[in-house]
Amino acid sequence: MADKERHCAIHVKVGLLQPATRKLDLEQNLAVLEKLVERAARDGASIACTPECMLDGYSFEDPAFQTNPARYCVSLKESRYARACSGIASRLAIHLIACMSTVEGSETPVYRNAAILYDPKGKVAGQYFKTHSTSGNVEAKFYRAGDSFPVFDVELGGVATRIGIMICYDRQVPEVARILRVNGAEIIFNPSATNNYARGWNTRLLQTRAYENKCYVVSVNHAFPRLCGRSLVANPSGRVIARLFPWQQSRVVELDLAAVRSREHDVNTRRPEIYGDIVRKEGL
Repeated sequence: MADKERHCAIHVKVGLLQPATRKLDLEQNLAVLEKLVERAARDGASIACTPECMLDGYSFEDPAFQTNPARYCVSLKESRYARACSGIASRLAIHLIACMSTVEGSETPVYRNAAILYDPKGKVAGQYFKTHSTSGNVEAKFYRAGDSFPVFDVELGGVATRIGIMICYDRQVPEVARILRVNGAEIIFNPSATNNYARGWNTRLLQTRAYENKCYVVSVNHAFPRLCGRSLVANPSGRVIARLFPWQQSRVVELDLAAVRSREHDVNTRRPEIYGDIVRKEGL
């Protein structure tokens, strides 16, 4: 591809859904989700992303959740909440990354911190399970961690695009974003549930993930008063190009994929044949 052609703008629009969720209130959170996705679709978004565990309001530590997790965790095959998310995506003809606690099986149920990708026809186009959490915390003990980093092919406004997902604390581990980028992700979505967005180091961390991988990072959080909001988008230069206020809102941001595709040579300077120590040494 000639340099001139490679640098032509390639625009896609992504929606950041920042809801003021309620703990343990799936019905209310679903209603808010639908309203925010409608706004994003109206404003031209081809894909929209919720925060981490939006449907249950990120409530796994609550005693009510721990006592009866089946009430708050979604079965993708049977739950009406899964069907509702599918219906929202198909009705609005939009890709939707809907984050929720999921359950598989009944006799020995497995709970996951999941991001489900619905396509514009409402079909499940992929799923990602959170792979990392703070060592030894309640979340790590409750949810079964994922063990793969899928990259999904989507068409956004007629543009073939590759996306990846890393949930909240996954951003702390540089290997996650790097694996997604090496496997072709041009946009990495980072649904989160945190108050760390009010701290400068977290913003710098997300900027670093974008800069070191020469891709976009779209990080979406729960709004105030549940958490602090402040969702953001960092571009391949590591600059924050969009930042939300703390309160509930939907925001559509236009990304230029040419800024990613013109810098792939920077990512290809890796020398994986000399990185053996990173997988041989445990506990680091």
